[in-house]
Amino acid sequence: MFFKLKAGDIAVAALIIAIAAANLAIFMHSSEGSATALIIKNGKVVQKLKLDDINKRIEIEYKDKHNILIAAEHGRIRFEKSDCPDQVCVRTGWLSRPGQTAACVPGGIIIKIQGEDSDTDIILK
Repeated sequence: MFFKLKAGDIAVAALIIAIAAANLAIFMHSSEGSATALIIKNGKVVQKLKLDDINKRIEIEYKDKHNILIAAEHGRIRFEKSDCPDQVCVRTGWLSRPGQTAACVPGGIIIKIQGEDSDTDIILK
């Protein structure tokens, strides 16, 4: 049942491992874009956060017709709490990649991630 490895077998295995490692390195490097979170309230950008520059947790609170708490950590941001009725914004979860967006429609706040890479294929106006 056991077979003896030959030099060619070892070379092929080493080549496969090297290709896999190179692909992993390329993937990890390309996903490290400089992502910037835009917080937009009633159509105007009220705050910009470079997500990779955040070293400790940041909490941003908006009190208007709805109380909203936005949390940002290194590389990600989310709606943490909101007293809006549907809670879609809170259930959206963490945003970290360029092109991702979350909105609290009743509160009039949108979080949009911008950066070098984008998950958005096309935008029609």
